[in-house]
Amino acid sequence: MLLKDYLTDEGNATRFARKINVSRQAVHNYMRGDIIPRVQKAMEIEIATNRKVTLYDWVDRDGNALAKVKGENTTKTEKVEKSLDGLDGLL
Repeated sequence: MLLKDYLTDEGNATRFARKINVSRQAVHNYMRGDIIPRVQKAMEIEIATNRKVTLYDWVDRDGNALAKVKGENTTKTEKVEKSLDGLDGLL
């Protein structure tokens, strides 16, 4: 389950931020996929959500961190590769 879906069903970002000891803005960044939490924080989120949002919800099958920005389901690695494609002629 994605964190944004969990918080839609279970509560608000401010209260959840206090629960995992981060800022409200950090929770919103996690929800948008702007920031992928470090492993320790992802584990804290898993515990705080009673395992509804697991450590594995932040990665794809190959272990790449997911970027869930604007409904996209691509990895950060793919985004970097796409941005580097335009540099081929310059290098």
